[in-house]
Amino acid sequence: MNDKIINVTVSKDSKIYLETENYKGEACVDAIKELFDSFFELDKLEHTSEFYEKDEELKIEVSLK
Repeated sequence: MNDKIINVTVSKDSKIYLETENYKGEACVDAIKELFDSFFELDKLEHTSEFYEKDEELKIEVSLK
């Protein structure tokens, strides 16, 4: 099972870095905003290559006879 994780790192110069694991596309940004939007303003977002991957889609084929 791939748990969805948000890693938080605070640098020595008090910058906060957030990195997600097992999120794809806009879902990571939504999760970060949901958790942290009430605590601080997000100034700059840099996306990893995983951001541009699409969420997994479930495809079901049904044959009617």
